[in-house]
Amino acid sequence: MVDGRVRLFYDYNSADELITDVQKERIERINKYGFNNYRKYMMENSNDILFKSFKNVA
Repeated sequence: MVDGRVRLFYDYNSADELITDVQKERIERINKYGFNNYRKYMMENSNDILFKSFKNVA
């Protein structure tokens, strides 16, 4: 856990599992918090250092 968030790590051979897990988590959060609250959360966290590091890799 980093910054109060669980960080999961996948190797290159697990790309399909990673995508499935991200999609599943997104659906679960939207169902739990509602679309607008989920979107607000994602926008607020788009300034996260980890998120920015992904942009640099992509």
